[in-house]
Amino acid sequence: MLFVADSSILISYLRYGKYENFLFKNLSRMNLFLPGPVLGELYAGANTKDDLRDLESFRRALGENVTETTVEDWILAGRCIVLYSMRFGKVKPRDHIIDVLIAITAAKIRAVLATENLRHMKMWKEILIKLGKKIKVETPDV
Repeated sequence: MLFVADSSILISYLRYGKYENFLFKNLSRMNLFLPGPVLGELYAGANTKDDLRDLESFRRALGENVTETTVEDWILAGRCIVLYSMRFGKVKPRDHIIDVLIAITAAKIRAVLATENLRHMKMWKEILIKLGKKIKVETPDV
């Protein structure tokens, strides 16, 4: 089984040591993937040299399991936000684009999206399903 890790999983690991077993088990099996936008969020939140060092170590451990965001991914993200707005009212795309791209990555590589933010990501899951994309969302065991 493949997994895509959301920022919430990695932040909880880096700050509190949560999900260590999940991350190391799946890193060693090379079935953990990280979307480029997650790395962007993590680097933006790195406040200390220790944070940056930990993040660089994690990035190296992922190797080629860091996924790129394509033009088609961006287009699909825009379509998701339009459907979301039609259902829930107008939103600012910048408030949701990263989460949508993370969910799209999981759907694209047929991976489980690992997140602490189940309620929010399940909304994107439903919208992706309406657009013909299958995705599973769960919080890993601690």
